[in-house]
Amino acid sequence: MNEPIYILYVDSDPLSATQTVQHFNPPKFMSAQLSQLSDKPARKNAKEPKHKFVFIHCPTYRKALQILLSRNGDPHPLAKKKAKPPIYTIFFEVNRKIKTSTEKYNWLNFLQDIHQLGIHRLDLNNGFLAFGYQASDAFMEQLMFYGVRKFLKKPFSMEDLNTVLDSYVNTNRGSSTFYIDERKEESEPGKLVTRRSARYSDLNGKLGSVDLPYIEEERDGNTTFIWLRNIEEEEAETDEVGFGESVQDEVIQENQSEVLEAEITSTE
Repeated sequence: MNEPIYILYVDSDPLSATQTVQHFNPPKFMSAQLSQLSDKPARKNAKEPKHKFVFIHCPTYRKALQILLSRNGDPHPLAKKKAKPPIYTIFFEVNRKIKTSTEKYNWLNFLQDIHQLGIHRLDLNNGFLAFGYQASDAFMEQLMFYGVRKFLKKPFSMEDLNTVLDSYVNTNRGSSTFYIDERKEESEPGKLVTRRSARYSDLNGKLGSVDLPYIEEERDGNTTFIWLRNIEEEEAETDEVGFGESVQDEVIQENQSEVLEAEITSTE
């Protein structure tokens, strides 16, 4: 069973908020206020969704900011002990022009305060989703500047929203296939090279590959030297190329006393 993905949902329209919350949320996540507005029976025998979304509805941006901080940014030990699941992303309305809005604290103030509180501190690195009637280039540029990844233009269906959410989560979480492929080869006597590649499924379902720095092991008597070689070194065909020079990560000395004795003898 998939763990629910919690979305902070800002919508001042109680009817559209009810429709969205009822469509996605299990009954136990329906607020008392929205449950009273709902006149539809709970869905039965519904197909198991790919992702389970729970919308935490807020009618105002100010209330949304308070809930966001209480779930994702309250450092008090009691808050952490009684913590509710964190917010994964925010889905908010921007269908009113700021200059004509009757609410003094608007969506732009909301986004600005989130960034001032700290995107990393609030663990909101996945970007946001917005909806409304406005969709001019200048308007979209402003939304993108503050981290909005997708804008849904009204009207949209619940199926449209579900498709956007699935695509959004899949993009953020990446490929379900990921592993490091390692191939060992002896480049010359006493020297072992481990070629490494990150393997993953691309958007077409094919197995993609990205080369990683390779590991080089060289044995000199009782001492084994291990290097992590940068990709840039191999392309430049030299061991010393500026900041890309070799890094000796670890030296394994099987007989350290003999090595030290040999070094002392050579300096006398």
